Amino acid sequence: MKDGHVFYKESVEFENDYAFAIKDGYPVSEGHYLVIPKRKTNNVFNLSSLEIVSCFNLVRSVMAYCSNELDVTDFNIGMNLGPNAGQTVDQLHIHVIPRREGDVKNPEGGVRGVIPDKRHYQCKDFSVGSKVLWNEDILGTIVDLTVDCDMDVCYEIRFPDHTNHKDIICTEDELTNV
Repeated sequence: MKDGHVFYKESVEFENDYAFAIKDGYPVSEGHYLVIPKRKTNNVFNLSSLEIVSCFNLVRSVMAYCSNELDVTDFNIGMNLGPNAGQTVDQLHIHVIPRREGDVKNPEGGVRGVIPDKRHYQCKDFSVGSKVLWNEDILGTIVDLTVDCDMDVCYEIRFPDHTNHKDIICTEDELTNV
């Protein structure tokens, strides 16, 4: 590792040619590790493909260790990239956080909890052929669904002829189950 690296080699518990893993100094659960590339960088987009693979090989090693030694089956894996995402250390690191039943009241949404109002959600489970209300009052039928570039599901809705509405494309936020 280069001199001046923010993390210290003395505490390394897992290591390969391009990355190492240490216990988090401020763990949110028992077995919380940080996987860190050896090359100093603050952003995952600066890593080579080999460095990325090496980091995620260590993520798997840490997960295997926690599964075998700490009897953990569930994990959150994450990175904070930039100050608006909560990055406080100027060195890329990947959090491997073991999760256990009952560690939070309701774990639904997992990493979505970084924005508390977005954590809990319900999938509306729409499918082709579903009857739906558009704008809360116009009955239609889903005739097709696609995924757009932002990974949002878009629905094509067909309305009965007597409504005088043409087919529309919309997102699930505009629909209600019937």
